[in-house]
Amino acid sequence: MRRRWLTLAALLGLLGVALAHGDGQNPLPDRHAPVGTLTFTPGPGSTTIEMRLEPHDVAGRGELYLSLTSLEQRGLHHRRVLRPVEPGLYRMEYAFPRDGAWVFYVHFGTGQAGFVGQGRFTRAGGAVQAVRVEFGDGFAREVPGYVQPLGYAAFGLLALVAGVGATFLLRRVREVPQAPA
Repeated sequence: MRRRWLTLAALLGLLGVALAHGDGQNPLPDRHAPVGTLTFTPGPGSTTIEMRLEPHDVAGRGELYLSLTSLEQRGLHHRRVLRPVEPGLYRMEYAFPRDGAWVFYVHFGTGQAGFVGQGRFTRAGGAVQAVRVEFGDGFAREVPGYVQPLGYAAFGLLALVAGVGATFLLRRVREVPQAPA
């Protein structure tokens, strides 16, 4: 009896891996990810940061977060939300504490399900800078394609073990003689 359960568990695990893994390619990349232009326009006291997304119809599908980190001063890190101004255009004002090399990380979407982009720029004086941002799928980064199918297989195996354990306990409870009242 035990051998049948183990065989069934192994077959279900293999089936789960096959169904989730598909053709061996990571199914998460999205060919329809937006492309953006991040523009830094210095002004008196603060810099206007704008992100123009293409295609424009992606606007309204979530929020746009921008993280800025100074390369010279590693502890200097800022995260802000850019507000929609018109379809496909987001804007915010930011007072840079210093000139120098900066890296940015942009997340567009809702929660973790969204698109991400990153890059770097050098802020020096009053120069306007525009940086092209190629967004990618936020889920697909740095996760090998085999991780998700293995997780499904492990979950299926744990659920099977829990079901067998519960069945065993229920049978044992029924076998226990009841004390007369």
